Amino acid sequence: MNLFKFPEDAKKEVKKKILKGLKPQAFKEITTNEIDEAIDEATKGITNIDLAGFISDPSAFCDKCGECCRRCDQILLTPEDVTILGSLFSSALHYYVKVEDGKFFLRHTKPCVFLRKNKCMIYNFRPLVCRQFPLTQDENRNLTLAWYPYCKVPINMSAFKALGFIMKKIIEKTDPALSKAMEEWAESHFTALKEGRQADQIIALTKFFKEHEFYFNKKKGQA
Repeated sequence: MNLFKFPEDAKKEVKKKILKGLKPQAFKEITTNEIDEAIDEATKGITNIDLAGFISDPSAFCDKCGECCRRCDQILLTPEDVTILGSLFSSALHYYVKVEDGKFFLRHTKPCVFLRKNKCMIYNFRPLVCRQFPLTQDENRNLTLAWYPYCKVPINMSAFKALGFIMKKIIEKTDPALSKAMEEWAESHFTALKEGRQADQIIALTKFFKEHEFYFNKKKGQA
């Protein structure tokens, strides 16, 4: 399921995280309706800025629960994946890799054969599809975020975004001058980065985030 069809019941989980992340003094400046509006805005779609933020620091949004490794379907391998696995397992490669219709797949999933004590035994050499999860392509072959009931990345990312919207609203109320300065800064830094093909935008935004450490760790993202 695509993130553009964010389940309504999942918004309740997003709200729980937001209420836990907000400090008591924040509730003096923000209303319940404004919190709900922030959640609606955060869950209505995925932007290239969101994608670049995830690519810059996926660990900030991943709970490392291992559910994707336990529930994965057949894992498609690239030729590069097969080469890497071959260097690791040599003559035993056939035990881990199979070929179907000219394509390479990892054997033994649900759970993945490399999952041990909730950790990936080949994490630094894991296949490309594992590195990219839960990113996928939409019907127009644009990069987006997929929805899986067991994956908390969309939940965590939406909570992070909503907290950002809430903080913006609080700053608008309490410090208009700072709010204006922030808008001018964003306009000057992001306008040029949001032009051109999606791939070019994401590459430029990802580079920007890494250089400026723009995305905070979710555990530090309290308002």
